[in-house]
Amino acid sequence: MSASSRRLFPTTGLCREVKDDHELVSMNVEFPGDMVFFEGHFPGFPILPGVAQLVPLVLAQIREAWPELDQPIRLSRLKFRQPVFPGATLELRLERRGAQVRFRLAGGARASSEGSLDYPV
Repeated sequence: MSASSRRLFPTTGLCREVKDDHELVSMNVEFPGDMVFFEGHFPGFPILPGVAQLVPLVLAQIREAWPELDQPIRLSRLKFRQPVFPGATLELRLERRGAQVRFRLAGGARASSEGSLDYPV
């Protein structure tokens, strides 16, 4: 993991599994209450914006796991199901099958966000 993504989102418990037809990368991600992303979103009820989940977290971790992938060409099945609050610790799970990476950010059985990114072949 790069130093900049560690500063933004502290992670622990990195696990990588290679299967016959896919690869899994998972980690626990902390969301400290003093993160800049919580400022002003929303006053008195801070939640992590969806764009902060996607760009500096999910895309950065995909780049770290698979640096050979270029920029994604499509984002699909994107769902923001539960808010991410300051102080939360969630699991980020990335599953790559060929040129597609699915992600799921969850606390237990409840997903906060999930989606699929397609990359050039």
